[in-house]
Amino acid sequence: MIATGALSAKDWRKQADNICTQSRTLLSDDIKTVTTDATTGEPSAADFANFMVNTVKPNYQQVITSIKALPAPSALKAKIKKLLKALTKGTNGINANITAASAGKLFDPATKSAKSLGLKVCG
Repeated sequence: MIATGALSAKDWRKQADNICTQSRTLLSDDIKTVTTDATTGEPSAADFANFMVNTVKPNYQQVITSIKALPAPSALKAKIKKLLKALTKGTNGINANITAASAGKLFDPATKSAKSLGLKVCG
């Protein structure tokens, strides 16, 4: 049974994936503005950390807020709570000292949770 006002599991997944698609599109556009080294093609450590703190972190905070706002079906609530906890922990791990190596690992638990929810874009 679906709680009053709740989305179906299929519709919840579709809307959550739409949120993640929008997030990825914005980040893809924003990453193009980051200065990179002409030799390596990579941003400096400071530019990378700045991008993560000032662009990625607020973007992910918006994703979390948007997913929380979706009326979740009862059957998915526990898995959604786990996803949101993992996303929040990863997002909170973004700080001025973040490196490319450490950034990749921050969201591994969230990716696992997203996949277990059947999300195709998130994660």
